[in-house]
Amino acid sequence: MKIKIGSTILKVRKKLEFEFNDSSVSQFIGNEYDYIEIYQSFFDRRVRNVRRYKLKFENEVWSYVEYTPQNRLQASNFKKDEDYATLQIKSDNVIFLLLESPHEHEFDESFQPIAPAQKVTGKNIEDHLLEILHKITEIRNPAEGEYDFCLINPVQSQTSLHYLHKKTLNKNKDIRNKVWNLLLDDTAKHELRKIINESGYTYKIVINACTLPIKRTLSNFLKDHCIDFVSVNHPSGWRWSSNRVVKNKDGR
Repeated sequence: MKIKIGSTILKVRKKLEFEFNDSSVSQFIGNEYDYIEIYQSFFDRRVRNVRRYKLKFENEVWSYVEYTPQNRLQASNFKKDEDYATLQIKSDNVIFLLLESPHEHEFDESFQPIAPAQKVTGKNIEDHLLEILHKITEIRNPAEGEYDFCLINPVQSQTSLHYLHKKTLNKNKDIRNKVWNLLLDDTAKHELRKIINESGYTYKIVINACTLPIKRTLSNFLKDHCIDFVSVNHPSGWRWSSNRVVKNKDGR
């Protein structure tokens, strides 16, 4: 199966049936002779990065901080989500949890962006974040003080194309991976580097929480730009303890 995005033709292993008879879907795609074209308007629907929590690290203990959000994203399931790009008041330090790209539940039924890590993924973060941070403390020496906890998608568009075919991610990871790698272009890399390196925070904890093989791609990007980070499995699987293992960037 061939999919065209911009001037690039991607070859994917599995054939997916796109819903051309649905006008809400057909506005984003064209059925050409030997390929499916995905229009730029589809990728223009971007989910904003967010600050989800504020935390404090003091006397070797992590805890949540109560605060009033500045610019809350009303549709999010998480009531303190606020647009990272418009933050006016920041903590001294930051934790960046790097995801991949938004999938099904990060958009509403009309394909309007909501926020990162909704539903199960967001609940797993809520349930297990303090444990993950404690494990990071065992291999890093974080500064004491308050931290913004921010969810960052290196690619903010839906690379799984779920809205167009409604199939589960398990059936289309090949498409997701190829579209993600295509959209992580120089512009996206520049924006990610700017978020991490020019954020104005005193101390940063960067967590690569992508799935394979995207995790390797992002790890190489972070290493190339001398960005220190740790790795953990994607939070969609954090309910299993084996997926809550924190590793140094070199895998140890």
